[in-house]
Amino acid sequence: GLLRRKPLAGGAIEELGGFGGGSLSTLWVDGVHLYAVDQTEVGRFPKDGGPFEPGASISNDVFEAGSVAAANGYVYWTDTLLGAVVRLYMGP
Repeated sequence: GLLRRKPLAGGAIEELGGFGGGSLSTLWVDGVHLYAVDQTEVGRFPKDGGPFEPGASISNDVFEAGSVAAANGYVYWTDTLLGAVVRLYMGP
């Protein structure tokens, strides 16, 4: 996936970077990071810009991300095909 952002007040589109190899399926923003999930990887970008911080590679052929959330240093996402909630510690 490739992430870009554009200021609401206008201006140039900024490329945040790429990650994984699948289609971006879910995003979550907290006060510090933008969390992203695709079919191959879970990770985050610093909200104010910076490189992608990988969290986990997903090698499950039947993975399908549903929702994502983050709290207290953990990122949580659902795997809708397996009916599971997954948690990964990524730090503050």
